[in-house]
Amino acid sequence: MSQSDLNIGNQSGAGYRAAVNTALQALVSQSSGDTEPATTYPHQLWADTTTGLIKQRTAGNDGWFVAGNLSGSVFATKTSNYTATISDYDGIFLCNGTFTFSLSAAASLGDGWSCTIKNTGTGTITIDPSGSETIDGSATLSLSAQYQQATIVCDGGAFYVVSGLIAKSIGTAHLKNGTAGYLLGFDGSGVAAVVPTPTSHETSGPGYSTTSGTSVELTGIPTTATRVTVSFDRVSLSGTDNLVLQIGGAQGYMSANYYGSVMSGASQVNENNGGIGARLTYSSAAATLWCGQVMLAKILDNVWSISGILSCPANSSLSQFAYSKEITGGNYLTKVRIVPTGTNTFDSGGINYSYI
Repeated sequence: MSQSDLNIGNQSGAGYRAAVNTALQALVSQSSGDTEPATTYPHQLWADTTTGLIKQRTAGNDGWFVAGNLSGSVFATKTSNYTATISDYDGIFLCNGTFTFSLSAAASLGDGWSCTIKNTGTGTITIDPSGSETIDGSATLSLSAQYQQATIVCDGGAFYVVSGLIAKSIGTAHLKNGTAGYLLGFDGSGVAAVVPTPTSHETSGPGYSTTSGTSVELTGIPTTATRVTVSFDRVSLSGTDNLVLQIGGAQGYMSANYYGSVMSGASQVNENNGGIGARLTYSSAAATLWCGQVMLAKILDNVWSISGILSCPANSSLSQFAYSKEITGGNYLTKVRIVPTGTNTFDSGGINYSYI
């Protein structure tokens, strides 16, 4: 350890050589010592052996700030309550368990002090600043998921997270492994984390056979849906009845007050206030195999448009339709039903739906 004022005065040869050697030793040892050099200069380095830190003088020569760690040790493992001090500058703490990682008073750590805290286990690490001091404006910060981490920086009065909180584990796989089915996003508190990849924006139903029965009920549509598509694959009835669509919610299926019409060839029928639902076909022949789609789109909170085209290539049939229907009573669309206009039964094909 050596310190010097680095001012070599006029003196004899032996004294001069000794003074130069002392100055050189101070320079190469970064003025190491347990107290700061008596004479300081702007940007001067000091190896503080008391705290184990390298400190640098400010440009105005009016103070010191932390510039590095003398120990050279970066990683430390913690399994129980711990309080970080100034000597922990730039350390990386691997924490396993559920405990509190406390931070000494910001004033004692100083402007520029930092450390990284990583939760390597499955417990919760609570980072707790001293007294009423805060971290990003909050009293504490929790690392509640395995492999979450946070790099904390002090400005001498408070603490801030400048990076991290992004390495949440997914089972035993992590973001660095490129785990399929996960991406970098945000959890419910707005903290960056590895989260499951969102499912497809459009969700499909399970599929329904139309080889028997007198109705097909498509259920499980969420109240938040804004568009529902019903697809037909060679659907036919046992007789000459036509196909009708009815929408419903908590109050049941509704058959009245569908405003619109259906057209097949030169034939057209207007439903308006009719009492059967939205007619999808007209003048249907027996064994007609209908294919196509019906689109239901929310216009207003409880008003839906119903439109689409069904066709049967085998007999050149084409049915076009368009309706609007209001769901009353403050209810929401949660199900759709396809029924015949009469007593026919389904005898072929299948129906499915999807929603957004």
